[in-house]
Amino acid sequence: MTVKPEHLKILSVDTNINAVVIKVSMIVAVFSGLSFVATTSSDEKYARSFLKPMIERIKHILIIRDIYLGLLIMPKNEVLLPFEEEKSTKKEVGKV
Repeated sequence: MTVKPEHLKILSVDTNINAVVIKVSMIVAVFSGLSFVATTSSDEKYARSFLKPMIERIKHILIIRDIYLGLLIMPKNEVLLPFEEEKSTKKEVGKV
């Protein structure tokens, strides 16, 4: 009680956050993470209902990210067409 609390220093900048609070929060986070891993690995029903949709969502996000990054490096004069329009454009070119 008589000791002044040690404040956290990040990149040589003093913060108003008490270092003890951060350390305790990190310990609680580690234990909750371990509990989460133990629950998901031992309870198959919970893992299916929670992890599978989450993994599918992450796959979807990564696919969208890949498409977006591909568009960033695409030449400026190239235009993307929806798949159906692309088919009709190819047919029209073949007719001419």
